[in-house]
Amino acid sequence: MEKKIKTEGDRKIIILSGEMTGSDFMVLSKVLERYKDDNCKEIIVDLNKVDYINSNSLGVLIYHQILYEKLGKKLFLSGSHDFISKLFRDCSVDQIFEIVEDY
Repeated sequence: MEKKIKTEGDRKIIILSGEMTGSDFMVLSKVLERYKDDNCKEIIVDLNKVDYINSNSLGVLIYHQILYEKLGKKLFLSGSHDFISKLFRDCSVDQIFEIVEDY
């Protein structure tokens, strides 16, 4: 997995690419933890270039969605290619997160 982080005002955009396997979930968790106490209000995780995401990484996203909601922050997911769209539908992720196409 590769990651790139952009800042746009009070919004953080985490752009991920490649396969999220093995211990990548720990890297993702550390990145998301970093913004827990930050003054940003919105965090977008861009999965458009992710080819595979394991259940641990998906669990990290769900955990941080709940955590951020309690802190008054919004966590959005972006991902429209076939694998991610199918995963969102099959796992009902689209009922937990707000999915955005453009940000």
